[in-house]
Amino acid sequence: MHTDLRVVVLSAAVSVLLGCGDASHAIDQVKSWDSAGVEIVVNPDVPLPEWTIDPAPFVDIGTADGRDGQDLALPWSSVRFGDGRIAISNGQSNELRFYDSDGQFIRSVGREGEGPGEFRAIGLVQLGRADTIIVSDGILSRLTLFSPSGEFGRTIRLEAIENRGPQLRGVLSDTIVLFRIRLYGRSGGRSIPVRDTLLLTTRPLDGGVTTVIGRFPAQEKFNQILPNRSVMGWNLPFGRNVHTAVTGNRVWVGVSDSYELMGFGPTGDLRSVVRLDRPTLRVEQTDRSRFLEHQLSGIEDDDLRRTYESFHQIVDFPETMPAFSALKSDPLGYVWVQDYRPPWEEGEPEWRAFETSGNQVAVLQTPEGLQIQEIGADYVMGLWRDPLGIEHIRVYRLSRKTS
Repeated sequence: MHTDLRVVVLSAAVSVLLGCGDASHAIDQVKSWDSAGVEIVVNPDVPLPEWTIDPAPFVDIGTADGRDGQDLALPWSSVRFGDGRIAISNGQSNELRFYDSDGQFIRSVGREGEGPGEFRAIGLVQLGRADTIIVSDGILSRLTLFSPSGEFGRTIRLEAIENRGPQLRGVLSDTIVLFRIRLYGRSGGRSIPVRDTLLLTTRPLDGGVTTVIGRFPAQEKFNQILPNRSVMGWNLPFGRNVHTAVTGNRVWVGVSDSYELMGFGPTGDLRSVVRLDRPTLRVEQTDRSRFLEHQLSGIEDDDLRRTYESFHQIVDFPETMPAFSALKSDPLGYVWVQDYRPPWEEGEPEWRAFETSGNQVAVLQTPEGLQIQEIGADYVMGLWRDPLGIEHIRVYRLSRKTS
């Protein structure tokens, strides 16, 4: 989805001053509007001020001995309250667990089941108005609401969209953002690349009219027809995908074929387009070889190795790599974009922060191996696995000061 630029540029070279002490950084953006009044912001690919997080977490939840509710298994989502308490959806036990500001276990609610306050597939956790906890269940297609202390409130069933149950993506005050993935169709007996579709909608939390934001290209895949005529579906190497984030009065959508974000209002109106003036990297032959080497490096089973090798012989690689690999948001209205890097590259991931206005303001490097689940005003929280594979939820202090 691209915006039609048929109207004259109204302003250019908008400078943003960022700094601390005597240091300042001027970053120029180019702004324009299209024929529908959509604001377009183009950011240059230039060095940015650096925000930082502490090297060690100040909260670390998760141990191997299972004491005091510390035995996390598939912690899909986590949220942190203003008083420092943390709620985690623990997938294996279908529980919502609560911890104090030091990471000590308080209580758990929920269990496996289909009754009130129970889950078949606990998933995303979000905070609504007055810190009401909203928990999704992808199998039961419903939301369960709890009080901030974990008392069961009520259940909200989600009506099917195009014959399939939607899932929660985020919350805008009293409006929920839902999505549904439509899987690729049949491949007609041929080994071909295919692509899923994301349908993104909004509706009032307590029911009402569902508004369609749009349909977007999702995960790129490849259907391989095996000798026995069965189909094996693979995520395409360097496959592009769609990413979303919800913050303030915006639903942000980015399809990683290019470095472009689209900002929609709660009623589905496109309000802004944000771009980074950076070309996507081409997939070269050396990249294909390195991708296969990376995949085979941890595989000892000969049959599985041959399966991977046969797949790489027939797959059509994309011409370019993804522009980015994740979107997140924070309560201050920033949208965060994780720049893409090939899977064999080690080091700390780099995130780029954009204001709601579309201006890029800073970059942040996060600990290697940390899968960010939430960014707060002064912290970053996410899933981290130790060398033994034990899952932890860790919280790091975030400084937005630049030098």
